[in-house]
Amino acid sequence: MEAAINKGDIINHLITQFKFSSYLEYNKFDGATYYDDICCASKTVAYLPENSYLDGRTLQRLLGLAASVDFDQILSLDGLLARYAGRRFDLIFFDPVHVRPDVDLALQTLPHLLNPDGVLVVHDCNPTARELTSVRRRPGSWVGETYKAFALFRHFNRAQTLTIAEDFGVGLIWNHDLRLDYPTHFDLDYADFAQDRVEYIGLTDYASFLARSAAGAPAELFRQAPPTRPIALKASVAPAHAAPLPLPLAASAEAQLFWRSEDTSFSAAMTLTEHYRTDAAAVILAWTLPQGVGRVHELRFDFADRPLSVRLDSIQVRAPDSTLAWEWMQEPALLENPQQATVFIELGEWRATYLQATGEDPRCRLALPASLLRQFGAGWQVRIGLSPLPALLDGLLAELARCQQAASGAAAAPATCMLSGAQHALIVQALQLQSRQRRLEQRLANFDAMLAQWRALPD
Repeated sequence: MEAAINKGDIINHLITQFKFSSYLEYNKFDGATYYDDICCASKTVAYLPENSYLDGRTLQRLLGLAASVDFDQILSLDGLLARYAGRRFDLIFFDPVHVRPDVDLALQTLPHLLNPDGVLVVHDCNPTARELTSVRRRPGSWVGETYKAFALFRHFNRAQTLTIAEDFGVGLIWNHDLRLDYPTHFDLDYADFAQDRVEYIGLTDYASFLARSAAGAPAELFRQAPPTRPIALKASVAPAHAAPLPLPLAASAEAQLFWRSEDTSFSAAMTLTEHYRTDAAAVILAWTLPQGVGRVHELRFDFADRPLSVRLDSIQVRAPDSTLAWEWMQEPALLENPQQATVFIELGEWRATYLQATGEDPRCRLALPASLLRQFGAGWQVRIGLSPLPALLDGLLAELARCQQAASGAAAAPATCMLSGAQHALIVQALQLQSRQRRLEQRLANFDAMLAQWRALPD
């Protein structure tokens, strides 16, 4: 009897066909890992802090895993982003805890850790019976609400998603022009889902997956026929258990992209503006050059409109047909002549870049290749990924700049500061502390909300 196809088989096939060389597994800490079965040149594993979902059936596996695992590998989503700041992976395997909105948030966040054209693999996207989709964990097989989160993601990213039917559904997300800022307050009834799995999750069988991936090109794997009929998720609010507590009004910042020709200066007439949340884990800013753009000689990136700090994660340039024309590989020479800003660069293991605004109008010129700029015109797009840093990190970076100024005897802080590995490790530790503080604050808010509901009950 042939062994059943599982997620490990699918992951190894993707690695082989697409020549992937880096793998991250973000799995539940219950002892059921596929890490040892994956054949990849570079492998990394991290665990979700999901102890509240464990049951007695997994106890022995958990105890065995706990004896061999470094508990620093247990990371929240924010902790994962902080730990691997500046790193990207070709393939990420995510086995969620099946509870919303946690899964929704993970699907919107994990692509930031993928290389362009990388793949996020999501387990348990195709429940075969309603009883497997209970909100609370049940004995035996359980997939919870992951299928709802994946269907919602596909609703906004149809051309970049599909699900292989085997092993309770192995969902694939192609990191190519994804929309990650979609609303998540929608629900899906299992009966509607069961009637059209092909459209809701892009269901396909394993043989079709092998055939479509044979060319070794993600575009061929994810090529799909147009929808046979419009599918819309219900505009009803998700169940109460899944609705996150309302967040305070988020602070925001303004980022601008300026361009100029060889015989003109930067001006408001040649600029595009994007706003982003400063309490977000990571954001992608995208500017598309408008009609009438002439020859572009230089670009300038104004990353904020007030003092704050960000980690610069990625820069991509895409042609009007969405093909990738150029990508930043963390070269420090890209950021020229910073004004009202300090650039912090770590060139060791992390290859991380941080930008700190020291005034109200921080700016950096982007030293893109002249051959690339000559091609610029209407429809060309610049995409910049960044992660806003909390106030704790802002103060730490300022202190590091003052230390370098004092060591050099300069009259002013340097425009560019090179970080040692030890200094960057301090930044990463501070990010992890901030993440823990945020989780504690959220738990206190949850407690206050439950206490208010209890007080409101009639005597």
